[in-house]
Amino acid sequence: KRGCGIQRPNPYVTAKAWCLLDYEDLTMAIDHISKKYPKAKIFAIGLSTGGGQIRNYMSRMGGFTKIAAAVACDAGHAWDRCIVSLDRRLPVIAQCLARAVATNYIDFADRNPNHARNAGVDVKRLKSLKNMEDLVTTLMAPTNGYRGKSYEYLHLSCPADPASVATPLMNLFTLNDQIVSREELITDSKYP
Repeated sequence: KRGCGIQRPNPYVTAKAWCLLDYEDLTMAIDHISKKYPKAKIFAIGLSTGGGQIRNYMSRMGGFTKIAAAVACDAGHAWDRCIVSLDRRLPVIAQCLARAVATNYIDFADRNPNHARNAGVDVKRLKSLKNMEDLVTTLMAPTNGYRGKSYEYLHLSCPADPASVATPLMNLFTLNDQIVSREELITDSKYP
């Protein structure tokens, strides 16, 4: 994920924050592999947001996907509900996750104040995040073209219809995942 990680920093090099609905970086990696090894089948596995990005790529690409098969592990599919649920159920974990992402972006903003300002990021507010919903509103939505529209951003981050996935995709969910609540898994059969 773009800009995530404290112990192994993945610093931001552009004003765009990592995105729940984006698969631009994944597409670039898949295209690179397919050009370098044109006869190779590409298989993918993603955990959490990485799994969600693989699923988004596969569902939006449909029959044009370059992935032969994939596994998405603990990849929340209704991010609007997952983020709010995480903030409610595990506020300390939500705050830690949000601040880890914010810290890397603040470092970027210190080096590139005009880029962050032009992207619509309120760095002062970013320094006092309380939860993941604050992160979405303050950083993720504005840097991905949804300034002032965080609800729309979260809603759009849900993957397309799973029926549009044209190659094998296994969705694995654990009932003790921190992001996707047990209740969400049991009541939502979108991904059996």
